[in-house]
Amino acid sequence: MKFPFKQTGLTIIELMIAVALGVTLLAGVLQIFDANNQSGRLQTAFARVQESGRIATDMLARDIRNADYWGCAPDASGIISNLNPGAGNYLDSLLGGGLDGENDVVTEEVGGLDVIAGTDTLILRGGYSPDDVGLDNHQPHGTAIHLRAGSGAFVESCGIYVLTNCNGSGDIFQNTGASGASADNMGHNSGSCTPGNQSYGAAGNWGSGEVYGEDTSLLIPYETTYFLAAGVNGQPSLFKQINSNTPQELVPNVVDMQILYGEDSSGNGSVDNFDDASGVTMGRVAAVRIELTVQSQELMANGNPLRRTYTSTTNIRNRSL
Repeated sequence: MKFPFKQTGLTIIELMIAVALGVTLLAGVLQIFDANNQSGRLQTAFARVQESGRIATDMLARDIRNADYWGCAPDASGIISNLNPGAGNYLDSLLGGGLDGENDVVTEEVGGLDVIAGTDTLILRGGYSPDDVGLDNHQPHGTAIHLRAGSGAFVESCGIYVLTNCNGSGDIFQNTGASGASADNMGHNSGSCTPGNQSYGAAGNWGSGEVYGEDTSLLIPYETTYFLAAGVNGQPSLFKQINSNTPQELVPNVVDMQILYGEDSSGNGSVDNFDDASGVTMGRVAAVRIELTVQSQELMANGNPLRRTYTSTTNIRNRSL
């Protein structure tokens, strides 16, 4: 039996239905793709923010723990500067205490960079032992400080150093001796370095009047400043300045830093209360609590970057139990 009509194509209605089904399926696929893409961006942004927060808190915690270390001396109160007055830069404030900071900066500049307004700054001071440098078993109080054989290669001529002992005494001086593998002593006379050393009475006497013995520690003093400023990408970043050197950008996209100081008001080695820099006596601070807010470089679906705040509390080893 033959049909009177043969179908040779699709009707307009069938074509419209097919197109509608195809568009619906494609929209679903695109929606799934976009959701996966957003999820990937979120995971990437979260990983970067978390990594930046961890790196920043670890760097700060390490330096906070070591603050106010002066060898066998309990603090900087017994250390005398033998440097000529008006040394400038960090040297003038070096013995002002192992810890300092400013709360909610209004206008401040560190190393030529403008600190982000409303953020806090942190200053840490102390001394660290030079690698591979040792003093001889006897330490005369003359103009020469005897070094263990081979130590001269790691000593800098005209460098700033500290001698401390377990009597609580110490002296900051500038090495006026030579440096190099053959150097077997350091000098602390007036010399030709800048700023140079003062003269106290008979040649070779220390400002503290101390005669250093076998318990002497040789340290390099430092002042480290942490602050937030605009980074290379134009966004706030965590910076670190050591002494008066050029500040170094450590972690980008750190948009806020707030600091509380744990004060040991009772003198028992444990924290009694936390307050900002204006509400504590820095000489009694035993711990530092830092809140860092980090944001992602990428924008999320809502048009804003991902933000996370990381809080860490670190004891100052040389001040706490």
